[in-house]
Amino acid sequence: MTVAGILLVLIGLGVIVWSIVFALRRYERWSTTTTRRFWTGLSGGLLALLVGFVATVLSIVPAPENTAGSGNGTTAPSTPAVASSTPATSASTPPTGPTPPSVVPGGVTRAEVAGIIDGDTVELLGRTGAGPLPDEKRVEVRLLEIDAPEVGQREQCYGDEATARLRELLPVGGTVWIQRDERLRDRYDRYLLYLWNADGVFVNPELVRDGFAKAVLHRPNDKHWNTISGAQPGARGAGSGLWGACERFGQPGDTSTTERRPSPEPNPRPRPEPRPEPEPRPDPETRHQTEQRDSGGYRFPPPPPDRDCSQVSAHDFRVRPGDPHRFDSDGDGIGCES
Repeated sequence: MTVAGILLVLIGLGVIVWSIVFALRRYERWSTTTTRRFWTGLSGGLLALLVGFVATVLSIVPAPENTAGSGNGTTAPSTPAVASSTPATSASTPPTGPTPPSVVPGGVTRAEVAGIIDGDTVELLGRTGAGPLPDEKRVEVRLLEIDAPEVGQREQCYGDEATARLRELLPVGGTVWIQRDERLRDRYDRYLLYLWNADGVFVNPELVRDGFAKAVLHRPNDKHWNTISGAQPGARGAGSGLWGACERFGQPGDTSTTERRPSPEPNPRPRPEPRPEPEPRPDPETRHQTEQRDSGGYRFPPPPPDRDCSQVSAHDFRVRPGDPHRFDSDGDGIGCES
């Protein structure tokens, strides 16, 4: 095989050289026939060179030995015995279980939904070695950074709807992916966690986004606060969920309605009695004509306003001492003499 490969390589090189020499000799008398012969020879030489090279390489590389079928009568090596122990070791490794969806962040662990208490509280069953929940123990979990309306004796508006929505997101018996924050438990010994369902939905902000809960910050747990709080303005502005069904968050449940009830119109205030319009002030000229003399016999009060004889209709009247209006031009005590 090696000899045949080397022979093909030599033939291919010879054909390539012949094609090049042929093309050079016919350069000045180039024609279609020359082109066809040149490319035919060149391609044939390259093909022979390639096939010969591959055949040579394959003949040089040694084939792998089949130790199991050697049959040379020697004692069987210990390698099969070692290999036979490998499956037993791998079989003892426990299965890893399902992996979280790609949208779920790293650092989560798996648990099982055991029950729904209300719109922001669930019961979970921890898996063996999955932490932070105790192994195979049913515990109460409060969803971090949200607050949903209450149910039961302290029922609040939209509490039943919030509980039903959480039951849809976390069906009992289903898988849930959990993540803790700085503080793991609250004062009621409930676990404080962020939850993603089996489809990868981040349940905490989903309840806020649809108007089933409001965002509430509980420090020092603030890992996903921007995401959760950012879901509230849109729901509140659009009147989604409880924002459209309740007059306020935490409203008692016995006054809840499916739609926001319009506020009663206030009683109309009694209109005040119209004030009588003041009588129009008389025209200055009319006032001068109808003005009565005072007890001293003086017709016009002192300024302001200041007047002169062209602005009054009266003549030959007594002026006040000092003649403040300067009606008496000759100083005889009589003003605006005719």
